[in-house]
Amino acid sequence: MGLWKRLEVSTSNAVRSSDVRKLRQDLLQQEGRWITEEEIELILPNSKTQSIILVKCSSPKANLFVVDKEPVLFQPARSALYFPTVYALWKVRRWPVLETTQEVSKFLLGGADLMLPGIFRDRSSTAWDVGQVFAVCVRGNPCPFAIGVTLLGSSNSDKNVKGKALSVEHFVGDALWEYGSKLVPNQGFLIGEAVLPLENEESETAERQSTQMSEEAENGNISCATNSNHAVDELGKELEEHQISDSEEAETGVSAEIDPDQLLIQSFLQALKNQPDLPLPMDASKFYVDHVVPSRPAGTTLDLKATSFKKLGGFLKAMAKRKLIKTKEQRGAILIVDVDRQHELLRSFESHQSEVPNAVETSACGVSTPRDQTIPIEEWFKPKPHQRAFFDTNALTVLSDRGLNGEPPLDLFQSEQVRKILEHYVRLHGLERAPNTIEIDEDLGSCLQLPPAAHPRQLHFSELHRSLLNTMEAFHRIGRDSKLHRGRVRPIQVIVEDRQGGRKHITRIQRIGSYGIEDEQFAADVQRRFAAAATVSDVAGSAKKGGVPDTEVTLQGSFASEVVELLTNAYHIPSHLCEIVDKRKKRGK
Repeated sequence: MGLWKRLEVSTSNAVRSSDVRKLRQDLLQQEGRWITEEEIELILPNSKTQSIILVKCSSPKANLFVVDKEPVLFQPARSALYFPTVYALWKVRRWPVLETTQEVSKFLLGGADLMLPGIFRDRSSTAWDVGQVFAVCVRGNPCPFAIGVTLLGSSNSDKNVKGKALSVEHFVGDALWEYGSKLVPNQGFLIGEAVLPLENEESETAERQSTQMSEEAENGNISCATNSNHAVDELGKELEEHQISDSEEAETGVSAEIDPDQLLIQSFLQALKNQPDLPLPMDASKFYVDHVVPSRPAGTTLDLKATSFKKLGGFLKAMAKRKLIKTKEQRGAILIVDVDRQHELLRSFESHQSEVPNAVETSACGVSTPRDQTIPIEEWFKPKPHQRAFFDTNALTVLSDRGLNGEPPLDLFQSEQVRKILEHYVRLHGLERAPNTIEIDEDLGSCLQLPPAAHPRQLHFSELHRSLLNTMEAFHRIGRDSKLHRGRVRPIQVIVEDRQGGRKHITRIQRIGSYGIEDEQFAADVQRRFAAAATVSDVAGSAKKGGVPDTEVTLQGSFASEVVELLTNAYHIPSHLCEIVDKRKKRGK
């Protein structure tokens, strides 16, 4: 089980240079089979500007070594072994790893140990002995997400031995990871959920970034592949030196080659300038969606993944490091609690022409459609056998035109047509007893399948209309597809749930496929718009008798109202067909 369930500091002191040299020698003696002295210096740099701090922890009992506020190495009190943190592993490419699957990673991120059947043991895998320090990664994603000590050797793989292969000491998402910058190396890391394999192109990019990172480290510039603080420091210097202004670009148009990091910073500064009375504290995700995205320069698109920050949290941490803003984390959400309005970056920034939402929005599919052009949705109702005589007698008299778009069968009626038939029947037989109050005669009672009564029943006309529709067989058609589907139209469900004991939330979007929206495309769209990880998965228990299961899009964070607004404005879904379901546990007083 993971060692770092919580982290309580007892003392912290700078490590003397002589002790650092001895620490390097001990680590080289322990891991000299795998790594070199140069790679050890990536973990424990030999630089006067980068002091190494020894943090003694009371819970758990362990020594922790920190470089530039980033934990890089630890030694449990019960062990003589040294373990690199995941932050250090992302700098050292040659540390031995055990490969596992995405499904197994879910359990390891919950604190479980790695079992022998969960390891790839093909010929390409590294051989290992008992008592060695090994990292763990998902095959297809080169960045490790856990570290531990082996309990079984690789020789056991030929004996069909089952049991714990690795005792996990530290993993992404535990208290030690939270003690650092809380960054992740690529988009495959879903904190608290799983580690996903990367696409081939993304995997090659990650390898190139890792190689570049190590080369830079050897030259004295040690940084993690996704360490956004370094990137924003460089961009911040550019902003201060050149005082970025797009007054020239306003005349000639926005540059097509604008740097993604620079674009994000410009949009962020513009949003702060546009909101001088910003109500604080404010949820960072809401600020990004409501203010930063609309503040981007006209003709550009914001994409956090294209930046060196990768995620909104990394960008905000970089801005906080520059003391432009102050943030805090509350129940898994990042809040902006203060803005330094006198900061040099903000004072020297010149506003640009922002992207203004038009009456025409471009959907994720790239098709421009007017906002008021909602998706066409039709509902049809078919009389049941005991109702056919009623409709055959009255329908032909009332409805002169039965040929509507799509040419439905002659025994199908829309809601308004059923209403007209009822109005005709009520007038013909004089059944209105008071304004909009209808007496139910024998024929109407038979259509509604009402039991005989001693006295005539009376219903309000709208209730009579609704009751008759509920007793008929329903069909629906969404969009311009001529195919009719059985049943009433089911609304899109946007479900908000707790995760990790209520400290964080997820938003699940179901049934969008019925409205012609591709799950993968929608997931990519919301991930880009809301700067949050989004995945597509099967809905548990939705497959019937071996059929194809329904799918849903899961978005990290609470974005129910934002998703509904996106569905109604960009995807043109009628608002009454977007249903929010809040399944979060109610907090006690």
